Amino acid sequence: MTVWTTGNSLGTARSAASGCGSSSAALVSGGTNGGTFLTSSEEMNALAWASGGSLSTARDTHAGFGSQTAGVVCGGRNTITPTVLLGTEHYNGSSWSAGGSISTARMSFDGCGSQSAGMNCGGTINGSYTGIVKSTQTYNGSTWSSSGALSTYRMMHGVGGSQSAAFAVAGNNQFDALLSNSENYNGSTWSSSGSVAAALTNVAGFGTQSAGRCCGGINSSPAVVATTSLYNGSTWSSGGSLVGARYDTSGGCEVAAGGYNGSALSTVEIYGDRIPSAFGFTDVVDANLSTVTTSGTVTPTGYDVTTSWTVTGGEASGDGGAWATSGAINPGQNIQLRATSSASYATAVSATLTIGGISDVWYVTTRNAPVPQIIFL
Repeated sequence: MTVWTTGNSLGTARSAASGCGSSSAALVSGGTNGGTFLTSSEEMNALAWASGGSLSTARDTHAGFGSQTAGVVCGGRNTITPTVLLGTEHYNGSSWSAGGSISTARMSFDGCGSQSAGMNCGGTINGSYTGIVKSTQTYNGSTWSSSGALSTYRMMHGVGGSQSAAFAVAGNNQFDALLSNSENYNGSTWSSSGSVAAALTNVAGFGTQSAGRCCGGINSSPAVVATTSLYNGSTWSSGGSLVGARYDTSGGCEVAAGGYNGSALSTVEIYGDRIPSAFGFTDVVDANLSTVTTSGTVTPTGYDVTTSWTVTGGEASGDGGAWATSGAINPGQNIQLRATSSASYATAVSATLTIGGISDVWYVTTRNAPVPQIIFL
């Protein structure tokens, strides 16, 4: 079942950070923590977060898009009384370097696409939130250029998709005037499309124009929400809720990292199906005594995001990696078991592998005791 589930936490609590990548290879960068503007970035691989390279300029409320090894951030602000930024930075998987400057400095906006074919839209050109804009800018990997304008002024909205097939949803068009409508982009013009169930701002958006998501945000009460909405290209429907309400979380992929709900958050949630279908290993019989015995490989199916595994009574190796008693596995990867057989004849030992809550018990049974030979004289 596709739901939000809790993952490992960020190394640094942060809100208003940017995010991009995928559910198994995510990247977050910048943001704020208690009024401190951050330059740090973090990468998630196999559910674990590790430090990435540092941005040249601390920033929050900026746009981010691309992949973990080819990411982009642009714009944002670098102080509470902000200098709104023009700069773009590229990530190559280890370090950040300067890219082309956006056409107009802006903050509280969002972006999508790739490092060589990106875009951003909306936002505000000043720190007083009075300079809200409609304009869209596209990126070819080195320079930004103006493109079509949104139908509605909006900032603090969610965006997803590609440079030629994007969507923008929710946000606000002046202080506390919250939006519920969405718009689709075809590479040159924006047109109105469906609306989410309730007006929201400070939402995160990700996915594609035909399979999009938005999550979290603030409603008109105002209250911080755990809402998720799903998009099919024309209409929005209710999706499973986040485990915890949050806003200003990083978007760009199916990972909600950080955000704010009374304070900057380090908690992370991942959207997807982390429970595989039933799987099984072929048991071993006639094993030699006290011998390390290895199973065949199994490739679990039925799940679509990174999920964790544990072993009792033996060890496992994921996709040919190191033998261990716990780890993580991505869709399409295989896994193998090993255990030491019993020191007694005709005796079984077992190793139990659990992936995403689904288990299989693998048995290794030693050979029978030899039959004594009778010699007639």
